[in-house]
Amino acid sequence: MVNVSIDTGDLAHVAVCECGWRAVDTTKAGLWKQVAYHLKHCHGDYTAAWNARTLFRRYQ
Repeated sequence: MVNVSIDTGDLAHVAVCECGWRAVDTTKAGLWKQVAYHLKHCHGDYTAAWNARTLFRRYQ
């Protein structure tokens, strides 16, 4: 299991993975889409990617 920290702010939302990867987006949907892609393609964690993708759809 990979840990990704999420910080939501007023102007930008930030995700930081334990491997050092970072993402910044102005929308929650965009951030979750980036997180899902990272988890799937960099860590091979399809379950976590699916969960992040579900959150992307919720905020879209």
